[in-house]
Amino acid sequence: MKFDPTHNYSSEDLTVEKILIFWKFSELIKTLLIMASPSMEKIEIVGFGSTTEGLADNFNTYFSSTVNCYKSNGLLNDAIIEKLNDLNTFLGEKRKDSNSPFWDDFMLDKNSDWEIVRFKAKTILLLLKFENLELRHNESSEQESKQDNGYIIVEKSVKQIKKKKSNK
Repeated sequence: MKFDPTHNYSSEDLTVEKILIFWKFSELIKTLLIMASPSMEKIEIVGFGSTTEGLADNFNTYFSSTVNCYKSNGLLNDAIIEKLNDLNTFLGEKRKDSNSPFWDDFMLDKNSDWEIVRFKAKTILLLLKFENLELRHNESSEQESKQDNGYIIVEKSVKQIKKKKSNK
């Protein structure tokens, strides 16, 4: 089985180890795609109020805890791991000051450190040969009945990786 970044692994049996690893890796790729995107796109995809912290947390979740699985399954080589570690170290340094403007969503488009994150993420995507990918974000709302004769609105957010359309 070969990894396909555009495949929706979340619809597969995640109790199968290889599929679970592929799903986690696709979540890492999604996080990198968001990090590489312009600030307003980041907010649109992640949601205002949790954009910066959410991205850092997702990166940490899908990189730090599973990097060895990615390597042993041929998804990452040492050069890419070095770049990912560099980004992880950069984010780790920022985590030391929770009051830093780096974590302020209102400063996302003005903070030069996010330009560094964007550059690092783009470089990693290029090394992975995933620079031709983009993230499609779909939101839908559904109504579910509630016992008190009221309704709960459930928002479902789907982020799917697609190949960019060429401008030929």
